[in-house]
Amino acid sequence: MNDIKFNSELYDVRYIDNLRQLLLSSTELYGERNAYLIKKDHKSQYEPIKYKEVQKDIKALGTYLLEEGLLNKKIGVIGESSYEWIITYFSVVCGGGVIVPLDRNLPEEELINLISRADIEVLFYSDTMYNMIESIKNKVQNLGHLFSLGNKNENNINSLIESGNSLIGMGNKKFDLVEVKSDDLAAILFTSGTTGMAKGVMLSHGNIAQNVFNMSKYVNIP
Repeated sequence: MNDIKFNSELYDVRYIDNLRQLLLSSTELYGERNAYLIKKDHKSQYEPIKYKEVQKDIKALGTYLLEEGLLNKKIGVIGESSYEWIITYFSVVCGGGVIVPLDRNLPEEELINLISRADIEVLFYSDTMYNMIESIKNKVQNLGHLFSLGNKNENNINSLIESGNSLIGMGNKKFDLVEVKSDDLAAILFTSGTTGMAKGVMLSHGNIAQNVFNMSKYVNIP
């Protein structure tokens, strides 16, 4: 066995016990700092997005989903890594919902199987997944709400964020009033299924938050 021990000093980091607390405290502490650098397309220059702008987008999308009564359903997200993927993830878990990330490299039949088994009724997908989603959307009984992470259809994440901002402007405070506890279910992750059928692993806010908290002691990210 490996008996190498960590001998360096651990960083002093703030304690968190759920992902909503992570979002709100990060924005309070680092609101004016850049959280991400994104490109609109491969020809564009990177553009910075501040923590406060990230929270604004998360709150807007979360407000829309709450207003539509969709956060009491399992919400899937599939596609390559992107700013929109991140916004979807945090809007769901910070709004009291359950996110189900799906592997974009899965074959059609396996994707249908996982969507059905997880009882996913809402699915966010990237533009690269458009043809696949068009092919399977009528093959899954409960899949009733499809939203693009890009611009492949009119029901896209940008239009939902715009609608959410309008609701907030009219005084909607549903997202602000959400309470999230450490033992609340946050995500369902499917295993690779290398030794059999993929299994859905249920992770609470506490499971993920403790991982973030403890690993942050080893890596200083300013």
